[in-house]
Amino acid sequence: MASRHKSSRGHSSSKAHSSSSTAAAPVPTWPPVSFLFIVNELPTNDDPESPGSVETQFVDGRWRPPVVMAGYFPQTPGYVYKWCNGVVSLAEGYQWVAQPIGNPVYAQGTIFANGPQVWPAFYRAATVFFCNRFDQFFTARGDASTRNTSRAEGPEDWWHPLAFRHENGISRADHAGSHEHLAVRSASWINQLLPNAYRRESTHGSNQGGLGGLLPIVIALIAFSCTGRNELHRVLLHDRAWVGHTWTRHERETGRISRRGLVCTVFLDPDNTQGSTYETVQAVEEGNVPIFR
Repeated sequence: MASRHKSSRGHSSSKAHSSSSTAAAPVPTWPPVSFLFIVNELPTNDDPESPGSVETQFVDGRWRPPVVMAGYFPQTPGYVYKWCNGVVSLAEGYQWVAQPIGNPVYAQGTIFANGPQVWPAFYRAATVFFCNRFDQFFTARGDASTRNTSRAEGPEDWWHPLAFRHENGISRADHAGSHEHLAVRSASWINQLLPNAYRRESTHGSNQGGLGGLLPIVIALIAFSCTGRNELHRVLLHDRAWVGHTWTRHERETGRISRRGLVCTVFLDPDNTQGSTYETVQAVEEGNVPIFR
């Protein structure tokens, strides 16, 4: 891989698209906090009628994601986006390349920009599948197509049902959280980002709270609210469904399709060395202000 270079170019600051959203503009901070992200489709190779496929995984008669690397076809890349102070735009000039990175490999590809070449630093990734209407979402740390989870050394490498950590009314999405349900029962973001099965079971308690946690999981949930990369482009840049810490409902068809898998990867923004660090991006995940409230 080419060496990484820092750049002061403004290639990732695209002009805002027109929007029908009524969400209030976020209040800027200084230095601005930003990160880059991409959502790729991850098709599976476990159709028993296809030559060379792996064994289909079933638990209690219900489908689960493959547990071996051969169970996945190459990823279909999405667009690269930039989140800066709550505003999402295209990270112009960036593209995904199917080039394994890490030793041992932890991702089947990465993003880069040409002229001069810029290779953003990897922050975090997650693989999320919508299995079926009974099991709903399953998640795995990083790019699950890079390892055999059947021989994983620790539970952090296994497939887990989507779960949450509850802190001060915030439901933080995690791979192995202690709660199966959200801390709140009603919020503007619930219907499109999460099925009803994740609502708080009890009708008692406050509905004040929000959604936070690992950014790749939360962004994958956004991508599952629509059917593909072009629809996600429209949801983010035309509908402006994600502005600041507010989710505005869009009218796109849901993408919660059985056996659909996504790999979401978050990178640091090389054009924002002060405001895009591991610590500042982690603060978006773990801060007192949820990603959606």
